[in-house]
Amino acid sequence: MRLLQCDDAGRYSLTDDFVADNAPPYAILSHTWGPDEIKFCADQAEQHGLRYFWVDTCCIDKSNNIELQTAINSMFRWYRDAKRCYVYLADVSSAADTDARDNVAPWEGPSEKADGSLVVGHSKSSSRRRIPASALCGTSLSDFPVSEREAWVRNRQTKYPEDLAYALLGIFDVHMLPNYGEGRENAQKRLRKKIQKAVKGTRANDFSVTFSLSDVPETQHFVGRESELAEMRTNLNSDGSRRVVVLHGLGTLVLQAS
Repeated sequence: MRLLQCDDAGRYSLTDDFVADNAPPYAILSHTWGPDEIKFCADQAEQHGLRYFWVDTCCIDKSNNIELQTAINSMFRWYRDAKRCYVYLADVSSAADTDARDNVAPWEGPSEKADGSLVVGHSKSSSRRRIPASALCGTSLSDFPVSEREAWVRNRQTKYPEDLAYALLGIFDVHMLPNYGEGRENAQKRLRKKIQKAVKGTRANDFSVTFSLSDVPETQHFVGRESELAEMRTNLNSDGSRRVVVLHGLGTLVLQAS
């Protein structure tokens, strides 16, 4: 990965290509396009004592297919390993400046990763996408169900339709080559196959058993566990993080003599 640096005269330059694992401490920019975002990132990095920073518009040679493919598959890791992540949202104002007529989401301030290495500013759009705060602050993403992680980008707008699928590569810890022009649906199909293979394993189908209750006799005398079910609902009513509750033991049948 190449990084940007700014000298005392305010001139920007690119570093040599670092191996990601050996890159120096750096800041990274997440953004919706704006004319001052690079200066914003450079100034913020300097305030936090960071000499280097990364901005995708400058640090990726998109005319080089191999470099672009590498960047797309490495993007999540680059953000994860950054010392600071700055969010430059041109369409978000502070809460004091928000006008409901403008339909602009107010700024809610930063959240910090548990180890203190990453600071992320976010807006209410994160809440609307139902992204739990724990997912932004260090909880392993594998702790969240596949369907929940897919929902995080459901309303996202991307420049290219395929990017809606490619944006999930790091979230599911899978890799695949981008193929711009294949369309969103084909990209999502390829992504789902990768996810299924990663979650279930390549030999999962060898031992799969269809689950069906069609041949199970029904009893009218099963005693439900109302109190246990109520407790389960309470325990599962959480902040969106994954929780597992097990109801074990045999059910109780009320037998009537004929």
